[in-house]
Amino acid sequence: MPETEKLRSIVSELMQVSEDQIGDSTVFAGSVLASSLGRARLDAALRSRLNFSDPGVYVVQSFGELCKLAGTEGVGGPSISSLPTNNGKQAILREVTGQNVAVGVDIQSVSDLPEVADYWEAEFYQQHFTRQEIAYALLQPAPRESFAATWCAKEALRKADGRWLGVDWQQTEIAHTSDGVPTFKSGEDQIPCSVSLSHTKDYALAVVVFESKPPVQQVSLPIAVRPSEAEAIPAPQSSKQPLVLAILAFLISLVAVGLALLK
Repeated sequence: MPETEKLRSIVSELMQVSEDQIGDSTVFAGSVLASSLGRARLDAALRSRLNFSDPGVYVVQSFGELCKLAGTEGVGGPSISSLPTNNGKQAILREVTGQNVAVGVDIQSVSDLPEVADYWEAEFYQQHFTRQEIAYALLQPAPRESFAATWCAKEALRKADGRWLGVDWQQTEIAHTSDGVPTFKSGEDQIPCSVSLSHTKDYALAVVVFESKPPVQQVSLPIAVRPSEAEAIPAPQSSKQPLVLAILAFLISLVAVGLALLK
């Protein structure tokens, strides 16, 4: 099967339309592929089935652009050279004035996550959750709800601290203390933030709070590297405000869930 046809098959499967409806002019806006979760599913499918990985998957706007990105016969799309490259590590400068609190909030419909027979083997779950996260979710009464909450936490982390954008999802892991409190880690290193998770059968949400952003300095972070290559992130300075703001952010999230459930 030509590469374009393989791409067409993947896109039609994710968009839940017939392959003959997918052409170069097919846009992703308004479909499941318009969301970050949809793009993550597309990325996972391309990696697993075509051994193709490129951060441009998250910014292309149409099937034609995707084909060009993958080097097939499609037309249009952004220049590959203009997209971020997956070069192993990147240096990041972060400027902070005074004491700051960074808060990330994310809400996700549970039904948007793929429903599969085997979470261990499904490409989406293999590539976005660690084996420990999969094992934990499978021990819960509703695994997909647990996965959705963990997904939200990873999204919220990236919203709270943009340094994690582009970092392979396997490099960020939700762990739990003996008391069941969720924490974030990268490899063996704790990520210095507070995490709150919640879910219903329909929606999941997460709030991530950093007590303060790191001081001005250069930091190297891993991008799509093995856990053993991941570097620790410097601990942020302390602040007296994060707990209040974390509670406020969580209450706002609960209101958002309530409004979503009323729709």
